[in-house]
Amino acid sequence: MKKLIFFVFIVLCALALLSGCDVLAYLLTNAQNAQPDETPSEAVSEVRNNAPNGVQSTPRSEAPSEPPDAAPSEQPSVEPPRQRVGGLTPAQIYEDNVDAVFIIYTFDANGSFTGNGSGFFVSSAGVAITNHHVMVDAPHAVILTQDGREFDISGYYSYDLDNDLAMIQVDGGGSSFPFLTIGDSDALRVGDSVFAIGSPYGEHNTFSIGNVSRRVNTLDYDIYSINNLIQITAPISPGSSGGALLNDAGEVIGITTAVHTIGANMGYAVPIDRVNISDSGGGRYLPLPIGRTVQATPPPVGDQSFTERYSLAPSVPTFGSVSNNAWFMVGGLAGDLGFDVGLNYSFDYVYAYSLATRHFITDTELYSSVLIGSGFSYQETIRHENTVQVYFFKASENISVLHVYSENDEILIVAIGSGNALERLTAAVPSAPGDTPAFSGYDRFPYIPAFHMVIPNVILHDEGFAYEFGIVDDNYILDDDYVYAYRLANSRFVGDSDDYDDILLVHDFEVQSMNYYENADLFVAHFYHTIEQMNLVYVYYYADGMLYIAIGR
Repeated sequence: MKKLIFFVFIVLCALALLSGCDVLAYLLTNAQNAQPDETPSEAVSEVRNNAPNGVQSTPRSEAPSEPPDAAPSEQPSVEPPRQRVGGLTPAQIYEDNVDAVFIIYTFDANGSFTGNGSGFFVSSAGVAITNHHVMVDAPHAVILTQDGREFDISGYYSYDLDNDLAMIQVDGGGSSFPFLTIGDSDALRVGDSVFAIGSPYGEHNTFSIGNVSRRVNTLDYDIYSINNLIQITAPISPGSSGGALLNDAGEVIGITTAVHTIGANMGYAVPIDRVNISDSGGGRYLPLPIGRTVQATPPPVGDQSFTERYSLAPSVPTFGSVSNNAWFMVGGLAGDLGFDVGLNYSFDYVYAYSLATRHFITDTELYSSVLIGSGFSYQETIRHENTVQVYFFKASENISVLHVYSENDEILIVAIGSGNALERLTAAVPSAPGDTPAFSGYDRFPYIPAFHMVIPNVILHDEGFAYEFGIVDDNYILDDDYVYAYRLANSRFVGDSDDYDDILLVHDFEVQSMNYYENADLFVAHFYHTIEQMNLVYVYYYADGMLYIAIGR
């Protein structure tokens, strides 16, 4: 019997050796699964014990231990934890990425230093990301790289006020720059480790470590109001703005943007998915400074992506289609964009381009020749101190085009409208400051202050009887009331009408009523002059940007 037992034992050992110890591994595995209280593996313990001070490298979630009777090949019933590619140490993350992060110095027009921030490259050609507030209004800026080289920031591709972001171009003079790998900011979870590289208080490329604290619904500061920011415990300070926030794979997943001035370790970063790298796809950028109102994005070469903006006037060529030096800034309804009426009188649409002064004469002359070749007739050039306005008219389509250039701003505006705009403008403009326009004007009612004479930069558009304008209302405006019409941008209506209200009150008018009619999107104000027994009603149509002032007894 002993010999039989010994023989079986020898056979089992031989089988184990021949099968690569699979049997022994199976026995050991089942023995481990049978333990009621599983402890972390030695590898996990080592990671936790060697974590930097103040950093808890806690896994997001761990799969539960298999029950004692489970087969070793079975998978857990819950989703396994996500595995990050790389598994870099903090030192590796810093060493692999610090060369792509730089400090920014900004200067005013006199060359005086105004501040510093941070930024990072997203392409080897010098395309980089920073915060809008780092660069805004600065006509000159330079960067200092990790290896001590200095480069000019030659311009910007776009900026985003909703997220306090700017995409800039660093003039490398042919140099190739190291750049960061874009990560997935949506994949971040509370508790994830994050790493910040930036230049707080000008301390070049400082490295800090922390965790994701939460997602912030809205954060308001300065002129910005940003949704869904990443709150982090990695210490950042003024000067860190525009720096890189990295995940544990060394990918950039945010732009360090703001810091709580009272709470400790309360920093905020804009998710990297708000950055549209394709903004630099055309390779064309705008010159500094970066503005704070118009959100500009230059078009590809030839302005082809903006051709549809002229679709209502197909015979009008886009300025960008004939100029390779102009960058499209903004376009749309003149009233919506709030351009002064003095520039767009009787024009429906305006399109603004950035154009350097050195290209102004050649490019506008070229555009003028193209307009003439398209059937437009040249009318007149009007020069002011720093602006040049050139008018064209196409009688067959009854359409006017104006291009006006501001030398101070280096901006060209193309305005398009129906009718002969120059003819109407000449008829409406007063011959001298304080004179009444060529219409019969307010001389019919000398005790009533003329809206266009007391409110700056407003021109009388038209006048006549109420029935001619089709705005008769039995409650307020009668057929024989006399009406004065003005173009007035939505953005100006509240301020300008408030000023006019005050002037009417000084002239002994009394407020009878003020109402906004949401279904018609119009505002009606009614005033009455007791001594003269005169009614004055003004009606503002938001959709058309038109103000009508009606006067009658």
